[in-house]
Formats: sequence, structure tokens, C-alpha cells
Amino acid sequence: MTEISALPSEILSLILTQLGSASLASYASVCRKWQVLIEKQTFSHLLLTFDRLTDFKQIIPPGSPRRCFIRYLDLYILLPAYEIAARTRLESQIDRQKNNEAFTQTIVSFWNILSIWSQEEVAGLSLNIRARSSSDCGAEPDERKRMGRRRWGRKFPKEDWLDWRFYQSYLDLIINPTTLPELSCVTHFRVTCRGHRKIAPATVSKLLSRLPGIQIVHTSLSDDERKDQQLRDRLRNEFALTVSNWPSTIEHLCLEYPGLPPADGHFPPFRRSEPWYDLLSQALNQLTQQLVTVKIDKIMIGPEFFWPPLHPYSAPPRWPRLTLLKLVYQAVTPSGQWLFEKDPRCQPYSLSQREDVYEGIREDPRTPAPQDRYPDAFRSKPADLLNNLHRAAGQAAQHMPALRTMFLQAIPQLYPPGMAHLHFEAATESHPSPAHDTGHWFRYDRSRSTATWVSSGKFSLLADTVHAWRQVGALHGHADFNLEVGFITPNRFSGSLASAIVWCFHDSGLLIHSLCFAEY
Repeated sequence: MTEISALPSEILSLILTQLGSASLASYASVCRKWQVLIEKQTFSHLLLTFDRLTDFKQIIPPGSPRRCFIRYLDLYILLPAYEIAARTRLESQIDRQKNNEAFTQTIVSFWNILSIWSQEEVAGLSLNIRARSSSDCGAEPDERKRMGRRRWGRKFPKEDWLDWRFYQSYLDLIINPTTLPELSCVTHFRVTCRGHRKIAPATVSKLLSRLPGIQIVHTSLSDDERKDQQLRDRLRNEFALTVSNWPSTIEHLCLEYPGLPPADGHFPPFRRSEPWYDLLSQALNQLTQQLVTVKIDKIMIGPEFFWPPLHPYSAPPRWPRLTLLKLVYQAVTPSGQWLFEKDPRCQPYSLSQREDVYEGIREDPRTPAPQDRYPDAFRSKPADLLNNLHRAAGQAAQHMPALRTMFLQAIPQLYPPGMAHLHFEAATESHPSPAHDTGHWFRYDRSRSTATWVSSGKFSLLADTVHAWRQVGALHGHADFNLEVGFITPNRFSGSLASAIVWCFHDSGLLIHSLCFAEY
């Protein structure tokens, strides 16, 4: 043992990494040198619950060198358990209040413990927050039992509603956030809602307002309330009004905020704002002006995200440090407009083909919302309205001097009834049929001096959109800036990579070539 202990710390660390994490802690008692090396690994990633916070405070007292070992804290907030009989009942207001109390109690206790930690003691601490009840199916640690319960709930839905029990519940912080101390030691903040309980977006803003040293934010939230439209509007507007409270130290944002359109393409989207005046789009416009990288996924957004209406004497927005912007957006705008139309090559679909299978069935959480009861996803052709978004993106890019890449991807409706029997004109080499591959992408690549649009259906760039992006090329110093427009070739998807035939519009003429279009 003495000979092993005499090895350099770097070699010992490599050896210890080969040991299983479950048995690693038992070697800490070998000697002081081993204890330090092992604790660097065992304390680097800690899972905390409310019941563990007292031990956490005792094991890592003020001045403890263990604080500098910690890199990642996973705060797993356990909500009150519920009985088996409650699996087929929606959460009541009393249930939600108890959940909010448990959520708030854990947050307050954790915040108070970390408030005495300084930035000098912890070099860049990552904090993840997630929540579940121990009675939730997803909280079952045994995968075999968890999957068995899910299969049972799907086969016998009257016995277990699974996640439908809390589908309209959103956890909230029920105290004034200013009563929480500031945590200067946290630089990376993550909120996990996918597969866990949903946290109200405004609550995330409240927590972020108490993290003055935060640099990186990863949040997985929800804008997909399907039945209670007033609840959805309230959550979205509260989020918009609290984004301004996010610290100015944030440099990198990764936000997942899915808000799906109606599954029935005939159903008019809900109007949540006037055109160009969506509160959340404008709030994110303000936030992104301080950032270096932006990745936003599955969001319902308007062109004001890029370029909001300006007052006569207001200064235009500016993104001095932004290098990367990736935006994946839904097929509808907040003002209730579809961004995709029916592809004229698709066979007609008769509304008489619908069967009212929900007639006489009592309303329960598993019954689809009216806009989702008869899925008819025929909208796959980009509408001219998309020019508003791309023109606004071009206007914004003119004020992004450091921009290297902008990637925009729409989520059109896919595989409508009759899509399997599309009747096309004979495809040619220069104008291939897109078949079942549907999509709409845009990429600005500064290193290639190109702006590229790729669609599965015809997309007509308007003159003002072209002009906006030519201005981007000129301002970014491109002597020969290329605009490319093309079609996705059929049956060539491979993961996130698609092949396309692209028309390149140069001042000297038209050039056709193949393009591998990769998602960033």
C-alpha cells in the first residue's frame, strides 16, 4: 500500500477513476493523500434532497476544503406522496398548495446554506433543480417496475392516470424572491422539467434573480397547456414580464419552451397577442442583446424576437457579443397565424372522413383538447408570411458584428392524411420531388459568406428579405456574398443531416449544386 501511495497524485487519480463510484468512498480512509484525491471525485457531483440538507451542511462546514471539490449540485425536490387511489384524480388546489409549500421550503433551506459560500471557495458551481413526488411513476428507481406501471396505466387507464394526474400543475415559489439571499457562487443554472414536474416559468425567473454571478442558463420549461388557454396565457405573460429580472452576467442561454400548434391544421391557432407585439418575443429580444450564444428550442415566436417595432426616437437593438444564434420555432405565431400552408401537391382530404369518436365520452384529462382531437397535419408548404421572420432576422443580423452562425429551423406539420399518396409532376434533376421529407431551414454562415434557405416546399423570398441579408453580407465584410435557396431531396434524412439541391443566386447568374445541411 505504501508503494502505491508513493505514486504521484496524477497517477493515483487516474487509478481511482477506474474504481466504481459505489466503492470509491471506502478507500478514503487509507491515508490522508487518498482521502483528498477520492473526495475530489465523490464530492464533485452531489445529489441533494430536503432530508439530506442537514447532513450536507454538517459535512461541508465553513472553511471546509471540500467546498472547492464540488462542481455540480443536483437539487431533487421531493413533493408530498399520494395514495394509490389518488392516481385517478386530478391534483386539487390543496394538493398544489402543499406541493408549492414543499418546493418553497426546500428552495429556502438550500439557498440559506449556500448563501455563506463565496466565489473564492467554489470555482464555478453548477446547480440543477428538478422536482417529483415519490408517488409519481417517473420517481420509481427500479426501471423494470417503472416501465411495468407505465404499461399497466396505458392498458388500464381507469386504474392509473400516470402523469395526467398533474398535467395542469405548475410549481411556484410562494414567497417574495427578494427574501432569498443571493448566491454568488453559482455560475451555471439548469432547470429540468422534461420527465419531471413542471415549474412555472416565472418561478425560474425568480430564482435567477437571486444568482448575481450566473453565466450559463439551461432551462427546460413548458408552454404547452392544451385545454386551459387562460392558464397558458397567464404563465406565458408572467414569464415575459419577469425575464427582465435575469442577471446581466448571463452569457449563454439554452431554452426549451415547447408550445405546439393545433394538431388539426383546420383549427385556427389561438390569438395570444397582436401581430408584432408578443410580450415574450420582445422580452427575449432584450435579453439576447447581452448574450454570446443563444439556443432556443420548440418555441412559439414572432418576428419581434429579432426586430420589435421601434419608437421614432428609440435606438435600434444591438447584439455586440453574439456569435451563435439557433432558433427552432413552431408553425404558428403568437398572433394566431399559420406559417405553413397546404402543399398543393397533396391529395385533397375531406372533412367528412372524420369520425366523431369522442361523442358521448365524458371529459377527462386523457381526452384530447378540441384542437387536437382530429389530427390533420397537412401544413408543410412555407407561407409567404415567413418572410416577416427572415427579414427581421436579417435586420437584426446587421446589428450583430460578432455573429458567426445563425440557424433557424421551423417545425412544420408532418405526414398529413394522404401524404403517402402525393401526386407530383415528374421530378427533374434540377427540381426534385421532396416526397415525405418536410421542413424549412435557414443558415447564415459567416465563414462561407452564405445565407441559405432550404425547404421541402416552394418558398418565395421577397425583395426586402433579400435586401436585408445582402446588407448583412456587406456589413460583415463579404465582397462576394451568396444567397442560396433550395429543396430537400427525397428520402435522404439521416439523423439531423439532410441533403438538398440548392439554387445559388449570384450577381453573375444561377448555379445549382448539392448541399449537406447539418443542424448545429
